[in-house]
Amino acid sequence: MGNFYAHIYPGSIFIAFGFWWFLNTLRTYYKQGYHKHQNAFVPLVEPGVKIVVCVVGSLVECNSAHWLLFGPTGEGEKANDWQHFTMYNLFAVTGILDIMSHKYGELTRQVSHLSYSVAFFLESSLFFLHLHNRTILDTQCHMLLFYSGVGAALALLVVLAKPGSLIATLFYQSLVILHGAWFCEAGFILLSPFQDSVWESDNGHHAMLAAVFFVWTYVFIVMLMGGISIIFYQSSSHIGRSIRGSRANGVELATLLDSDS
Repeated sequence: MGNFYAHIYPGSIFIAFGFWWFLNTLRTYYKQGYHKHQNAFVPLVEPGVKIVVCVVGSLVECNSAHWLLFGPTGEGEKANDWQHFTMYNLFAVTGILDIMSHKYGELTRQVSHLSYSVAFFLESSLFFLHLHNRTILDTQCHMLLFYSGVGAALALLVVLAKPGSLIATLFYQSLVILHGAWFCEAGFILLSPFQDSVWESDNGHHAMLAAVFFVWTYVFIVMLMGGISIIFYQSSSHIGRSIRGSRANGVELATLLDSDS
């Protein structure tokens, strides 16, 4: 469905899940060590939410295509809807594998992580092959989605190879957030709901500006994640000092009681 909301909806999903994984990773890392709690970033409720939002997106795309692979002319004008439908179902499969990973253990969990990488690769391929008869600006926006998706897929492979790497995990989460943020920005650039949009679809300079906004968006995401990480660090350090202080006071009190007795 090639409209503004068809970009905002999946973009919001990627942003929400990206930040959810990021915050849960920080929480578990500062709580008990990242290497001790590898499966904490996928609570059991998460796959259910993922499946539901993907099914909703799939049904909307099917309804937009009127449940037909080919339009009235038979020339495949509904291909755009079915590409979006396929994207949603790729990530719905990852939700199913997430549920299986909780039931069947570590091997299935690795397959679940691999499925995320495959989903991003295949979704990116759809965007790469989504450019037929597109304008310069439209092509640029979709290619930037392609780059962020491939980046997330490659980063996930690094996480699979180095499951204890906090940096690799945060890197792929930042790319997932970027992917979602650019989905939303592409909606505003290409299909703005405002009548006074300044973007011109065949203007090469505007395509260059889109690339600039893409880079600025990622820099902002990294800075935001860094700021949140500092807050988590300061909070955990304060809590740790409080706990150590309480224990020390308890030891001193016990010593005094023993000496009095």
